[in-house]
Amino acid sequence: MEQLLTQLRAYSDQLVKLPEHEWTRFAGIMQPASFNKGQHLLEIGHVCDHVCFLGTGLVRAYRIHDGEDLTEQFFFEGNYATEYESFLTRTPSTVGLQAMEPCTLVRFNHADLQGTYASSPMAERMGRLIAEHIFTGSSRRTRSLLFDTPEQRYLALIKERPKVMARVPQKYIASYLGLKPESLSRIRARLTRKPVAA
Repeated sequence: MEQLLTQLRAYSDQLVKLPEHEWTRFAGIMQPASFNKGQHLLEIGHVCDHVCFLGTGLVRAYRIHDGEDLTEQFFFEGNYATEYESFLTRTPSTVGLQAMEPCTLVRFNHADLQGTYASSPMAERMGRLIAEHIFTGSSRRTRSLLFDTPEQRYLALIKERPKVMARVPQKYIASYLGLKPESLSRIRARLTRKPVAA
């Protein structure tokens, strides 16, 4: 738990350096939790009640459309994971969050966070910056799916998110890229055959 708190403090300090008394209060609403591989942090159809900070592990965000499992995002250790739309609107989530590896984390309950934000402008600013970071990442992904070719998306993933390539099964990588597994296999084979530029 101590290492997890150190990770979270380092992440938080990059956004807003909370005074020690405010950090102590913020830490006081944390709820330690752990999940086995395959367990859900959030089931589809449930209201998202928590924002989680991952100390270890990997979480996949997915939705089911026409019976097909579609991967939306991957969250790794050292980052926050949640389903913000459900968390903010208090409506049932259309997205599930599932542990792909054993996870240790701390959770922040919606009511506790709102209470902290109401009494601490600096904590509220930190929460806003975290939400903005997640939103901009989601926007970049949407633009990529709309305007980039499958090969461009795959090459960008290799460059920008090596943890995904190293730790996520190919079928989920394909889904994340908006592809069928066989299409991803063809792209990988084609790139392997390309001559190296002089």
